[in-house]
Amino acid sequence: MNNYLVTGAAGFLGAALSKYLLDQGHSVVTIDNLSTGFESSIPSGVEFYKGNVQDEKIISELDKYSFDAIFHIAGQSSGEISYDDPVYDLQTNTQSTLLLLKLAEKIGCNRFLYASSMSVYGDIFNRAANENDTPSPKSFYGVGKVASENYLRIYSERGINCTSLRLCNLYGPGQNMENLRQGMVSIFV
Repeated sequence: MNNYLVTGAAGFLGAALSKYLLDQGHSVVTIDNLSTGFESSIPSGVEFYKGNVQDEKIISELDKYSFDAIFHIAGQSSGEISYDDPVYDLQTNTQSTLLLLKLAEKIGCNRFLYASSMSVYGDIFNRAANENDTPSPKSFYGVGKVASENYLRIYSERGINCTSLRLCNLYGPGQNMENLRQGMVSIFV
């Protein structure tokens, strides 16, 4: 049995990942501020810390754990919304990543998976994006994701195995269909 930190387990992706890990017999800890997710979405058996993932006090409470991996899923996830409060976007997406990487290094967790975004590429027309394309973000959200990926690169050089997943328009059961500024499926529906 492994022990995992999954940030954002009250949200669509974090809840699904947490449920999967629990079903595999692992233990899961989460931090979520419930800004876009619901406490009822957190799978039974997940140890829940309510608060902001960019809060150093919350992160310091995790020093007592030995995580086999950290899945950083939490954060503000809309390019449009990032313009409303760029400082909050920076804190929830980039500052949180740096704090979690510092935690990983401190507790000896050598595996870190990060939910980045296709927004790092900016506008790509008439072809599929390629991971070797040069990032050229067009929103504060995309800029923060690129910054976080660079923090991952630096921590990779310090011995943490980091993976950044550039996700695009996720959808499925459990998605918050009430938020019309986040998630293309809810917007289209």
